[in-house]
Amino acid sequence: MQINLSKLFEQDGSHEELSVELDATSVRFGAEEYDICDKSPVELVIKHTKNRHIDVSGTVSLKLRMKCARCLEAVDETFDLQLESSFDVNGQSEELEETPYVSGYSLDVDLLVMDELFVNMPISVLCSEDCKGLCPKCGINLNHGSCDCDTTVLDPRMAKILDIYNAHNKEV
Repeated sequence: MQINLSKLFEQDGSHEELSVELDATSVRFGAEEYDICDKSPVELVIKHTKNRHIDVSGTVSLKLRMKCARCLEAVDETFDLQLESSFDVNGQSEELEETPYVSGYSLDVDLLVMDELFVNMPISVLCSEDCKGLCPKCGINLNHGSCDCDTTVLDPRMAKILDIYNAHNKEV
């Protein structure tokens, strides 16, 4: 969603309160793409402090459909984001963030929200804290049932002793 800021620049100290819808229906993060399954309108307050310097603050709530890191089941993860940014549209201030959010007289709300979302993305998501994951041999989801696979993990330092034991059992 693009917001035209030209009316705001007419007077120093002016501000505008807006409620806008996000255009985005999915989010790409690295190699993964997540569907946005629920989103609230973005509530924004945009202030023109002086000389085309603006402060933007707001809130938005998004729900992304992600995959559990252990069992790969779909998980809906909610993000309640607080937006806080300052821009010098003249591009002359070094202490302010340099962002692609503002182009000419337009503010790209989707890009502003997506950048804040990326900062808040978890490294991994679990469907539950006690998720059992997938069987490393057959791939069955261990949360829904069990398998007969041998999942015994042997100490590699004892492998030679096991070989001797197995060779002795074959002779007998």
